[in-house]
Amino acid sequence: MVHLSNDAIQKPIRQVKWIPLLNNIIKVNVDGSSLSNPGRSSFGGLIRNNNGDWLLGFSGFCGITSCLAAELYAIFHGLRIAYDAGHMNIILESDSRMALDSIMSDVQAHHPHAPLISQIA
Repeated sequence: MVHLSNDAIQKPIRQVKWIPLLNNIIKVNVDGSSLSNPGRSSFGGLIRNNNGDWLLGFSGFCGITSCLAAELYAIFHGLRIAYDAGHMNIILESDSRMALDSIMSDVQAHHPHAPLISQIA
């Protein structure tokens, strides 16, 4: 029998706050989700101005796919919506190191998400 005390499950407290951006910069926060890997997947995000005010939000369904693909779809749509709204100075935030590394590296043509990654990069 396993017995957990409150001390064992408490997480450290982290202070989170908005750090104001320069006037001409916006922030795009994205996330993708998959119920399995692969499974029914969706994505979403929001776009905020330099004061942290909400400008736009978005979400979508991306079919039966992987969690990596869902995150890449979130990044693609977030950036596309920001560009279409006329924003050029963008900070993108994603919780997927794998998605960000895929975009920043030279993706191989045989990578399963190469077409999507090439549209982002």
